[in-house]
This record gives sequence, C-alpha cells and structure tokens, in this order.
Amino acid sequence: MAARKSPSQKQALRGPKRRVERDAVFLNVPYDQRFENLFLAYIAGVSAFGFAPRATLEIPFSQRRLERIVSLIGISQYSVHDMSRVQLDSADVYIHDGTVRGVFRELCNAFVRTRRQPSVVQMMQIYRVLRSNFAAILRKAGARDPFNARVFLDLSVLASAAADKLVNP
Repeated sequence: MAARKSPSQKQALRGPKRRVERDAVFLNVPYDQRFENLFLAYIAGVSAFGFAPRATLEIPFSQRRLERIVSLIGISQYSVHDMSRVQLDSADVYIHDGTVRGVFRELCNAFVRTRRQPSVVQMMQIYRVLRSNFAAILRKAGARDPFNARVFLDLSVLASAAADKLVNP
C-alpha cells in the first residue's frame, strides 16, 4: 500500500511554486512583419488596462519555445492567445478583424471587469505614441523589427508610461 504524501512532499514533487504576477498578461501572438501593427496594438492595449505585457521574447532562447510559453503562462494572471493564423472549424479565431481597433475592441471585452477601463480612443492614443517612437526604439536596439527582448521591453515601458498619463484608474 502506498503511503500518503504530506502537502510539503507533494509540493516538492511538483517543483517550486511559481508566484503569479497579478498585473502580467502573457501575449501568445505571431512574431512576423505582417503582425507588427497588431503586436504594437496588444502592447498598447494591455498597458492601457494597467497590465504588464509579457512574451516569450523576454526569456532566453536556451529554453525550448513550449517550455517558455508554459513558464510565462504559469506566472501571468491572464493570457491572450491570438489564433488568427490558425485554421479551426466552427471558431471565430479572427475576432479582431485583423485591425488595431479590432484588437482594442476585443481587449475591452476580455477585460471588462478590471478596475481600469480605457476607451478604444485612449488605447489608440497609446498606440500612436508607440508608433511615433518606433523607429528610434529600433535604432537604439540595433533591431529591424519589434520581435526581440530589448525592443519589446522598451515598447512595454513606453506604453505603460503613456497609459499612466492618458488613462484614469
């Protein structure tokens, strides 16, 4: 007969308990040039709600992609999965219509119960701040696109600062 394991023994078998970051939103989105505008929209929109965007871009590439995704999902309070490139039967995976405003509309629907409730207009203003600083951020990082850790961090910090100025809690 197997002996019962104490709660501490069970925890030891599962590994260390990860802390959940209450303001973190994991973004599982495509990383390619065709998705650049929507990527910036997700950063702007999530920041407008007072959350911190998180992405696999910020985790060292020594870990496999699936492990990185699972790790970030585990520590994030929320996760957003853009499935617009996936073919699924009977599911409206293109719910944002492939537009920046569509992303903002759907983020408003997803985060309807959060304390901070930005408007689509306010999110668009944050997006424009990101767009107007985008070339300089890329130059500073020596990058060609936003899909790397440094650019993602700089965009997230800028979006958060703009959201704090434009959106009332």
